[in-house]
Amino acid sequence: MSVATEPAPAWESPQWQEAVSQNPGLAPFFDNLESFVELPEGVEKLRDLVLDLAVRGKVVAQDESDEPAFTLFDAIQRTRKQLEADKVIRKTKPLAEITGSDIPFTIPESWRWTHLQEVFYSISPGKKKLKTKDYLEKGEFPIVDQGQKFIAGYTDQKEMVTTIPGPVIVFGDHTCELKLIDFNFVAGADGIKILRPIELFEPYFYLVLDSLELRDRGYGRHFKILVDNYFPLPPLAEQRRIVSKVEGLMSLCDTLESQRRSRESVRERASRSVLGRLTSASAPLAAGTSRATSTGETLKSSWQRLSDHFEVLLDQPSGPAHLRQSIIDLSSLGMLTEQRGDEDSMNSVMRERRVKRQEQWERAQLSKFEEKGKKPRTDSWKKKYDTPEPIDISELPGLPTNWAYERLGLLGADPFNTVQTGPFGAQLHKTEFVKEGVPVIAVGNLTGLGFTRKGLYHITEEKAVQLSRYDVQSGDLLFARSGATLGKVCVAPDFIDNWRMTGHILRARLDTNVVLPELVVLFLWGSEFVKEQVTGGIRGMTRPGYNTSLLERIVLPLPPLAEQKRIVSKVSVLLSQLDELSARLRSRQSTTDALLTALIHQIL
Repeated sequence: MSVATEPAPAWESPQWQEAVSQNPGLAPFFDNLESFVELPEGVEKLRDLVLDLAVRGKVVAQDESDEPAFTLFDAIQRTRKQLEADKVIRKTKPLAEITGSDIPFTIPESWRWTHLQEVFYSISPGKKKLKTKDYLEKGEFPIVDQGQKFIAGYTDQKEMVTTIPGPVIVFGDHTCELKLIDFNFVAGADGIKILRPIELFEPYFYLVLDSLELRDRGYGRHFKILVDNYFPLPPLAEQRRIVSKVEGLMSLCDTLESQRRSRESVRERASRSVLGRLTSASAPLAAGTSRATSTGETLKSSWQRLSDHFEVLLDQPSGPAHLRQSIIDLSSLGMLTEQRGDEDSMNSVMRERRVKRQEQWERAQLSKFEEKGKKPRTDSWKKKYDTPEPIDISELPGLPTNWAYERLGLLGADPFNTVQTGPFGAQLHKTEFVKEGVPVIAVGNLTGLGFTRKGLYHITEEKAVQLSRYDVQSGDLLFARSGATLGKVCVAPDFIDNWRMTGHILRARLDTNVVLPELVVLFLWGSEFVKEQVTGGIRGMTRPGYNTSLLERIVLPLPPLAEQKRIVSKVSVLLSQLDELSARLRSRQSTTDALLTALIHQIL
């Protein structure tokens, strides 16, 4: 019976070992390669290193029998002059001699430095360029443009074809994309440069261009920056050996990347398994086992397991965020804290609160009658009361027996005015902001679960009086209502006193005798089924945004007030531990990345 074994690490392959023997300085790098490839950009940096070594003559040995680069350069010059005589290219002015101070790095003695623009000429497609709107998915002739796709599309317009004399490099003037093309094609849209190497092995020419670091000009043009470089010219035979070696090493990089992704997938599954164990406390319990005891034991052991293997299980960019989500999700289902039988049932509390809400409304209506000098003869006017919509809990997660579901809109200090939107644009213009005055909170001040003073606006005291309806006090819940920031939420910190807010924020002023704003913030930000309600409220909108009624309709799980305090405290501790674990992971990755950068500089 055969036993499956994992493939040997790519860095133990003959290609890598040969590269190390060719460059003894690479030994420390490859001793740490296993750690480097686990970095988010580790394999990409390895690819860059391979290119840098290649153009420095450090991936293959020099062969004394090769015709020297100086001879090749003379052949390039002769061919260029012939192309000028044949009027294929324009005659160019002599370029300045390259001096020692100009040389970017040291190359082998059999090589030669030359100007990049001396070793190629441009082929112009003229007016034979096809606009993007004319691309076909299928056709006789391929279209090559400056986009990321190797073949951007097809066309049947034969008259648009550019015929090339041999392999060329297509360079995206705006995008810096490079493509080695060895077939006739149609040039797409605008912004491509077609470069034909002179007497060079074309894949080596491509390799050198790929190794260059061009100053990023956004969508500006880069061709002038490209041609203002020097070109490391090896003997022609060595160019072929270099390309062959680089292709082999890049293939190994592909293997490393594939293996890294496979390990990521395994860790992702393991991470989800551990996170799943954290939420498994809701499974049926054995007879005689209390929910609180079982939940506590399951959570404690699962959390310890996760903490012990945190760096392995959650070293993906999304890992800590998933764990943070799971912690809050657990808290919203009553799985983080002990339920106590001596605490009030929230179903009873909320039934009583609904009764008091109606009584409050009735008193307000009677006051209106009295103001008009009238007295109602019957109770028919009571029918105008807008009874809160009942909550269908059939599709909602099960909750502990003393918990209840309630809409956010019924949890306000004023149950008829729980949520307030900020002022509309006509009420507050940017021109009314001043350097000092009453602070105005914008969505940029909400940082997920926190608050920052950075970027606060200000208005005059007089303007603040006009906007008194839109006040913000400490303890208010602030919710970003539109755009990419929708769903950011926080509790207004203690230092906020009678501030104002912009129209992109919703303010919920909650009754702290019933619900803690800190708890609602956690659930809005991290409870899975609560977040689904938030996103469900904007589904189908052309411009995502939230209003007061949408936020007030959100259904929240509501524990007894004492348990709310325990949940907020417990989550705070766990998130603090998570932050410490994440900081440890970031520190480790930062140290490894610094070592990688230092070794690369040492090698080069």
